[in-house]
Amino acid sequence: SEWNLFLEDFWYEATHYHRGHFGLITTADSGMGDRLIYLWTLLKWGMGLPLTLLASLGTLCALGDLKKRKRREYPLSDGLLLAFLIPYLLFIGIHKVKFARHLLILYPTLSLLAAAALTRAPQVISALIPSRETQLKRLDRFRKGLQVTLGGVVLLYSFVYSISFASILLSQPTRIAAANWIAAHIPPEQPVAIAPDILFNWLLPESDFIVTNEAVKWVLILVPDLEVFEKYRADPEAYQAEDWYPLHEIAFEETLEFYRSVLGEGSPYILHKRFGSPPSFLGFQISDTGAPFPMRALAHPEFRLYRGPK
Repeated sequence: SEWNLFLEDFWYEATHYHRGHFGLITTADSGMGDRLIYLWTLLKWGMGLPLTLLASLGTLCALGDLKKRKRREYPLSDGLLLAFLIPYLLFIGIHKVKFARHLLILYPTLSLLAAAALTRAPQVISALIPSRETQLKRLDRFRKGLQVTLGGVVLLYSFVYSISFASILLSQPTRIAAANWIAAHIPPEQPVAIAPDILFNWLLPESDFIVTNEAVKWVLILVPDLEVFEKYRADPEAYQAEDWYPLHEIAFEETLEFYRSVLGEGSPYILHKRFGSPPSFLGFQISDTGAPFPMRALAHPEFRLYRGPK
């Protein structure tokens, strides 16, 4: 039945994300505290920092009201929002692997809580700044002005932020840009080498690559792969076999040696061209350094083409 199929798929995803995912998260970095704290990173980069802060304030206010007010006085709407938000965050948070897309379902709820926090702003100001009757009008204008300004800043930032990341979808995928450039500028008789082991092989451009220990004129490096292997090189003991799920056999030594021969000290290779498509707004690039790995490395993977002397 459809319910059986749903439960089978649900159980697969729940167990899968407790194991690992292509070496993105190590066992050493996935304690329960690290897992829950990582939710903040996902929300911050998924919604933008201002909206996340406002939504967090709204959530804290709703929790504070729940503690202070009697059951009959507590707003039903706040209770329903929290009853959905908190259990879902805890359920997603306890998993070892999670992505920003897993929290998309919470964005409407968090947006409502952010709006509630904005409406509570005048009350907070009144509590923090006691005033006499003669100052009430001036304080009231200040509260309304702050409310409008705060709301405007959050809306403007969220708009620019959303358009910047949406621009990635409107630009040419980097794998296609790399494939077109290689086809146009590198003769077929000059092979392009890649690493012995490619973790995210579906990101590679459609071209005829080779894997070889011999020196070649051209080498293409997939930066997301490089980042994961460099992390492994720095601390291999932090990894366990399940961290690489669903991969089973990985040529660590050969692949690390490949990167060392191209990028290490004394290498004859020089960077010839980069292929990337970072977020941008009206032509200005927006840095996503520090964003979750899938948002910056998989959504718009960077390729680096190196040229050797041969």
